[in-house]
Amino acid sequence: MTSEWEELETLSKDELIIELVRHRWLYRSLKRLLRSLSEDEGWYADIEGQVPPEEWQKKIADYVFPNVEDGGYEDLVTWGVDEKVGEVLFDKYFGEHFDEDGKRTSRSSLNNLRNFEDIFP
Repeated sequence: MTSEWEELETLSKDELIIELVRHRWLYRSLKRLLRSLSEDEGWYADIEGQVPPEEWQKKIADYVFPNVEDGGYEDLVTWGVDEKVGEVLFDKYFGEHFDEDGKRTSRSSLNNLRNFEDIFP
């Protein structure tokens, strides 16, 4: 079994940046959720995503879309991308990774990383 360091070592600089931004967004979402629960506001953790710079938009789409099953703009939102931008990127880039029958045509190195459930059982 490879360590997390060995798994992350296989990623490019751009892929590592995308991973870091996602995990920062997840951390902010978790903090907001915990704060809302502690203040008895219920399960509210809706935190807005960011608008990535133009040069990063395709990189993010190319990194995320090859690893989703059904696909939708929501896949980008869970990576910290603003919902409206996610919709635009989905329309613009999703087709590059799936054929007309909905079959995957590409994979990214994201598949090399462990599942979240493997890291946090």
